[in-house]
Amino acid sequence: MIAFSEIKNKADYMNLEIKRFINFHKIEEFQFNPFFPINTITIQRGSLVAKEEGIFSQYTDITAKAMWEQQINLGDAQILIDTLNTAGIDGKMIVDKASDPKIKESLIKNTQMAVDNGAFGVPTFFLHDDVFFGKEALREIPDFL
Repeated sequence: MIAFSEIKNKADYMNLEIKRFINFHKIEEFQFNPFFPINTITIQRGSLVAKEEGIFSQYTDITAKAMWEQQINLGDAQILIDTLNTAGIDGKMIVDKASDPKIKESLIKNTQMAVDNGAFGVPTFFLHDDVFFGKEALREIPDFL
């Protein structure tokens, strides 16, 4: 919404679209995070650590719920550590390893690969040779399966 703050009516419309999407998909737990936008670099790097540790799905479930259901400021490293610890993941280990140069380089390479494949923002979905952008694209994807 920050990107639309200077465009009259656009932010209001985007909020309406979010409400429509939530209602259509029956997403009952969503709460807009008052800390958004936050710096997600440690969260992103942490996801690569979690993948290496074999806990990627658990990690993404925890961080997504914390961000978009519990309104937690995961941009604060200590809060991220505490959130992961509470959920049974060693948060300090994740955050410490997230600063490893190999993890940093892996995120840079993954990001470049996404850009090279046509991504320009989030959420971007790839299906075969097709690129879909935005939550609204979820309704179109079944036609391409």
